[in-house]
Amino acid sequence: MAQFIAWHGSNLAQHEQHVADGTKLGYSWQSLSIHDSVTDPHYSGVMIQQSPKVAQRAFPTLTAVQLEGTLEAQRRHGYGPVIIAATGTSSDPLFAAVFAAGSQNSILRFGLITGDESVAASIQSVNRIAQDNGQIPLWLAVYGDANDPRFAGIWVSNTDKVAWNADGLVESAGDYQTRFNVQTSAWCRPALVPVSPDGNFMSLFVDNRIGPWQARHNLTFAQYQAEFDNWTKQGFFPANVQGGGSGSATRYSALFVKSVQPVQKQWTTTGPVTNAEIDLIIGEAMMNSPVRHASLAIIHGTTLVYARGYTYAEPSWPVVQPTTFFRQASCSKMATALAIYQLIENNQLNLSDRMQDILELQTPTQVPPTDPRFNTITIQHLLEHTSGLVPNAADTDLNCLNAFLRANPLGNWVLPVSADMTNSYIASLSLASDPGTAQVYNNCGYYLLGRILSAKHSIPGTPLTPPVVPAPIDVFKQYLFAPLKISHIRQSDSVLQTTLPDEARYRSHEIPLLRSVMSPLQPLVPAGYGDGRLDDKEGSGGLSAATTDMARLLAILLKTTDGPALKRSTITTMLNNAAANFNRWRNPTVDFRVGHGFDEVEVQQGGTYHAQKGGQMTSTDDVNSTIVGTVVQIDGEWGFALSWAGWMPNTNGFWYPDYPTVMNAVKAATWGPADLFPSFGMPSL
Repeated sequence: MAQFIAWHGSNLAQHEQHVADGTKLGYSWQSLSIHDSVTDPHYSGVMIQQSPKVAQRAFPTLTAVQLEGTLEAQRRHGYGPVIIAATGTSSDPLFAAVFAAGSQNSILRFGLITGDESVAASIQSVNRIAQDNGQIPLWLAVYGDANDPRFAGIWVSNTDKVAWNADGLVESAGDYQTRFNVQTSAWCRPALVPVSPDGNFMSLFVDNRIGPWQARHNLTFAQYQAEFDNWTKQGFFPANVQGGGSGSATRYSALFVKSVQPVQKQWTTTGPVTNAEIDLIIGEAMMNSPVRHASLAIIHGTTLVYARGYTYAEPSWPVVQPTTFFRQASCSKMATALAIYQLIENNQLNLSDRMQDILELQTPTQVPPTDPRFNTITIQHLLEHTSGLVPNAADTDLNCLNAFLRANPLGNWVLPVSADMTNSYIASLSLASDPGTAQVYNNCGYYLLGRILSAKHSIPGTPLTPPVVPAPIDVFKQYLFAPLKISHIRQSDSVLQTTLPDEARYRSHEIPLLRSVMSPLQPLVPAGYGDGRLDDKEGSGGLSAATTDMARLLAILLKTTDGPALKRSTITTMLNNAAANFNRWRNPTVDFRVGHGFDEVEVQQGGTYHAQKGGQMTSTDDVNSTIVGTVVQIDGEWGFALSWAGWMPNTNGFWYPDYPTVMNAVKAATWGPADLFPSFGMPSL
């Protein structure tokens, strides 16, 4: 246990004596909090033995004007703020601060209000700018009252690329406990929990490891002392103690640890073949991002030449294998298109067939679709993103639920919505454009292609038995995956509780909590684990897969003869249709996607193809909230599948979608004749 001195609830004179004692021992500041009134402030603090020791200067009683002057003076002497504490009202605050040598680049703000990110004076705006600029809060404080809370903070460069979230601003003890439970369920921990003068809680959660820790909050003076006595006997010490309120209403939060030093991440690779250059490229990218899990598979023709799992994480994290499952997001559309073309090959479907003739959808009021143009949408329209459907209609579960509540207020309509409800909701909407007249990327269209797969493979009922309608994933498994011996593609899990242990762990830069659409009460959930419903979205983005098995799907695109699942002529037709659509809608100023399962397809010299599909899942509209990034591609005789469990910055076009540095290394390497597909349960093609 570290050598330390700690105190809580001390008046100014007692506080100054504790500081003098710690200074004599050569200790440095670890934590500081000020609470109670501005005329009779009380302090909680922790000083520990640190190596190397950094020169610090502490100021226990500063008005707002004095804080500004002290900040300017200390910067001139080479000192920057590292701790800020506050109490009092918004108009009459009292601050305590610690400055350290060499921290001149830290940013101190105070007097911040709560408001929209667009309001420059709000802490939400400051935190948004910090996230966008690669910064992280070093310290936070809250003062004022419930009607006018104010915030202070110190932000520094996030050199370790730690994912963080500070959305909890003035929460009750119960609400903070809920936030705590959800954040820690997703492998995060509290770093700082300031207490407001009226006993509410602010919080900063981070995604790093410091070894064993114990967190407590809403403690009285005596309860904190009891926790302190208990945990220090077990080798812990208080890394952070925050107080708020006054007199008997004072409440404390505390984080007890055995070390404040982050546990170092380890670089681990797995797979039957090693290429140091490729692994170095992937490793350097992961070390410059919060992404902990990734996987890569490379094919040359129909031969799997490389299959690799990558982990850059603390020892407590699971290690990725080449067969680890990653959500494929919109790369799922490639499988959907292949399964649709399989139906076309078997004369069970035509591109000109009308969707409504197959699905016979009705609105929530059990009448035909609202827009008569709905009846003219064809399979080709759906494949090519030209259906005119509202693009993300299948992903707006609350709108769907409300449509049913309006249609039948007495019905038992609750979250999560079903596929049948989603189908009806889509049928109730007016089209955004005439089918075939505009090309707009459309998740809704591919969702419905998944429902068409189910309908075309259903088994008719009898007077005594209902029809059997398989889920899209069952169609994929039986008709597309089984002939290819694919066993590592499945339906994605929507919630954390049912996620299987061989699934990658997803993480965004912002680790936000969002409302669930998988439960009637809509509790808070970690981003990516219940804020969206994936259970019936196989057609548009609901598949999880190992990159080895996604590479298997790519291999049949490169196979020059008939394959186990599809004839070569069918594959050629699919790619040629995609290339023709690409040429039809090509426009450098418009973000369009070629369709037929891909984002881009072009015919190359010699009759080969370049085809690419990307997938991304975000919890908000901001790229920092991306939890999944995937890409599949073929280019001539080469192909690759790459999955990231998080957002990978696309610096200067270095990465997405072509990954030229990786593929240049692949093409320069000497690969033996061995095919790795049999190593993963799939015979050579």
